[in-house]
Amino acid sequence: MQGRHPELNIVLDDKQRKILEKISRSKKAEVRLVQRVRIILLSSERKYRNTEIGAKVGCNRDTVRKWQKCFHERGFAGLKDASRSGHPLKFTAKERTKILAMSTKSPELEGKHFTDWTVRSLATHIVKKNIVKKISKSTIWRFLTSVDIKPHKWEYWLNSKDPDFEKKNVEVYRAVRKISRDV
Repeated sequence: MQGRHPELNIVLDDKQRKILEKISRSKKAEVRLVQRVRIILLSSERKYRNTEIGAKVGCNRDTVRKWQKCFHERGFAGLKDASRSGHPLKFTAKERTKILAMSTKSPELEGKHFTDWTVRSLATHIVKKNIVKKISKSTIWRFLTSVDIKPHKWEYWLNSKDPDFEKKNVEVYRAVRKISRDV
């Protein structure tokens, strides 16, 4: 049957039909793949118009026509989603690495008068150092949280400036050892 748009002649051999029927009955296949497979199977029967096929599988006739065309042109590969390009990255891997490296440096080593980076001060400093032309504090924050870096904690407790740190550390170690022996 033909309407305004001539319908594609979908012809399946036995092997293709068995594969498609198996996918259509699958409980683990993606719903959208199953829908596309059902479109092809119903189209191959040549009993239904695109509008009727769409009603049976839950889409419109334009969607039916699209997947018929994709299958006709590329076979099984035509039933997969096309790759999505997305927007290009704004920062190169090298720039990201420099940003992350800067966040782990002491601000004092960079000539700053404070001891801990804030996201805002880090963003400002990175732009001044010409690592990137422009960067927002939220972008810096995303970079740091993605790799679990906390610039406000660049010196953890092991690097304490407390003059009695060594003595306190030994006392804690002895207390923990004693408790573990007693248990």
